[in-house]
Amino acid sequence: MAEPIKSDLRIIRTKKAIRQTFYEMLSEMDYEKISIKELTKRACINRRTFYLHYSFLDELLEEFMDELVSNYVNRTHNMNGLYDLPEITRQFLLFFAQQDSLHEKIICSKNFRYISDRINQKIIEHNESHIDHIGSMNSYTKDIIITYLNTTVLEIYRKWVNDKKRIPLEDLINLATHLLCHGILSLPKYLSTKKNLTI
Repeated sequence: MAEPIKSDLRIIRTKKAIRQTFYEMLSEMDYEKISIKELTKRACINRRTFYLHYSFLDELLEEFMDELVSNYVNRTHNMNGLYDLPEITRQFLLFFAQQDSLHEKIICSKNFRYISDRINQKIIEHNESHIDHIGSMNSYTKDIIITYLNTTVLEIYRKWVNDKKRIPLEDLINLATHLLCHGILSLPKYLSTKKNLTI
């Protein structure tokens, strides 16, 4: 009876080694430069073992993206798009600010933009459920609203990272939330109460 347990543990260890090696290689190089040959060499497994777990590298990448999106979705899946927009914005920025350097690189680096766009598209598809709470609209209107909300907060996060996070995260969250909920025309009054943002 011990053999299946040993086999299961081997499978778990092997898959963990593949994933860990893949993440390390993503940290070092662009995705296109990663090869199964080099990955299996680094992970100390043969190619046949790799193909027992994954059919191709894109499957590994898809797993990586799905895991990231799932972790974010768990924070917001019960929220109402209209009334909970401040909290959805907060959770989006908090979530990405709490990620490790690899995730930050993938979301913010221009070399990984096509991957982060795929991640963002998955989040947009999830956020459609939030927009359903706002009211009746056609699908084209909904797409524009979702794209505006999601892309705006994502670009705010990227700008913050690229500027070396020079304003505190809480100030970033408050400013982003205010902009999304009240618009650019409300900024003069908002900034007059936030001296630390005007210096």
